[in-house]
Amino acid sequence: MKKLKQVQQLLGGPASEVQPRNPPHVVERDAYDVKEWCTRNGIGRTLAYELMKDGTLRSYLLHGRRVIPATESIDLYERLAAKAGAK
Repeated sequence: MKKLKQVQQLLGGPASEVQPRNPPHVVERDAYDVKEWCTRNGIGRTLAYELMKDGTLRSYLLHGRRVIPATESIDLYERLAAKAGAK
């Protein structure tokens, strides 16, 4: 009980209110293969490859494997919004 109170004081609230940032089974990575990236972002692989071909979606070939940086999720939507605003 003493340890629980110490933890609560350190975290600034009851332990039941503290939520982990990511569930333990979720691993954030710097890059994903095309299939994983598409699953995470809710688009199909065909569209992803079309976006890569026209340069809208950046990807890299890493040891013979096509990977997309995790940051591309945000960057892609910003670029698409900018294109839509420019029209």
